Amino acid sequence: MAITKDELQQRRSPKELWFFAHRVRDEASVDPLQRTEAYSHKGLYKQFIDEILPLSDFAVLQYPETCTVEPVLGSQGYDAIIFDSSGHECDRIEIKKPYDGAGRAEDGRLILERGYGNDHGGVPGYELVPLIPFVLATCQATLLKDYSDCTLVFVVPVLEPFPFPDFQQRFETDLANLARQISDFRLNAKRVFLFVPPKRVLQIVSAPTISTANRNEGL
Repeated sequence: MAITKDELQQRRSPKELWFFAHRVRDEASVDPLQRTEAYSHKGLYKQFIDEILPLSDFAVLQYPETCTVEPVLGSQGYDAIIFDSSGHECDRIEIKKPYDGAGRAEDGRLILERGYGNDHGGVPGYELVPLIPFVLATCQATLLKDYSDCTLVFVVPVLEPFPFPDFQQRFETDLANLARQISDFRLNAKRVFLFVPPKRVLQIVSAPTISTANRNEGL
């Protein structure tokens, strides 16, 4: 069954949102119609992939189950509202997911045609490098906007390298350097995070620190 706007905007706890988003993702991968819409990044599936899915991964790490998350579709300057246990608004989230638009479109077309996209393996440890220019361009575009009442989340969808010391150290260095570059923009936001799904969160402060919380804890 295709997703609906009302279903996407339903208020849920962080865990409920996570389960919902990942169920939709799994169903879309096997249903021919949903699969075509998802990989073509059309309609609600584009917003689902760019906003709802990363929001679900981020929210389950950062907000307690006493909160609820309400995704908001549209161009209002935020993608979700967080409510506390009393039902009062306590945060707003804007998801920024920089990507290579042409490359993603090509991958989607190839996946639908032959079952797999282009090889993006690259050099282990350097997984972040191709996306860094897109992240910085997104920061530049965000610079003059007012997000003072929002938590900004820059989502970088890459697979971390195999846990070999040299590869991991290279990745960690690039991640920390990217966080510093984002910090240099001095974005007008309540909080700014760099998020590598499903579980790596760096809060952009003077000395970035990495949270290694596991999204699956308690699920």
